[in-house]
Amino acid sequence: EKNMGAFYTALKEQVKSGDFNFQGYVFPGDFSWRALDVKELVDANFWETQFKGDVSFNRTIFKGGANFSGAQFEGDAYFGGAQFKGDAYFRETQFKGWANFNKAQFEGYTSFGGTQFKGDAYFWEAIFEGNASFYKAQFEGNASFGGAQFKGDASFWEAQFKGNAYFRETQFKGRANFSGAIFHGVGPLH
Repeated sequence: EKNMGAFYTALKEQVKSGDFNFQGYVFPGDFSWRALDVKELVDANFWETQFKGDVSFNRTIFKGGANFSGAQFEGDAYFGGAQFKGDAYFRETQFKGWANFNKAQFEGYTSFGGTQFKGDAYFWEAIFEGNASFYKAQFEGNASFGGAQFKGDASFWEAQFKGNAYFRETQFKGRANFSGAIFHGVGPLH
């Protein structure tokens, strides 16, 4: 616990200085960015970062790019209402608990290519302004895209849905590609 306090004190100083590069960091326990009074992250880099507990980015604004590629979320990950103002990369990311992106807004290109969702994944009413890729993503739990809006192209090419997949009232305004996607549970139009 003493180490956690020192970690968060150092983290707060780093954030205060405007440094949002957390590449390879290990976050030791449950954490909320709101606890640091952080509302905006600029060009945030969480490449290969490990989150050992639950983490909340709810309503966080990511200005510039956000890179979570190769990150591991061992608890639940909350991005509800988060705003990604630039490109968002979650390539080869592992979500071992729930992944909640309900009502998140993605304004640039978004990639969840090769990402593993071991728990349930929620993208209820998420908005994707640019192209979105879920190429070879693996959804081991349920995947909910109910009410989501894909304004650019959406690719679920070779994605695997081992649980139920919900796309009720999802809007695809660009091309939607489900070539090679495998649905083990309820299919894409439920």
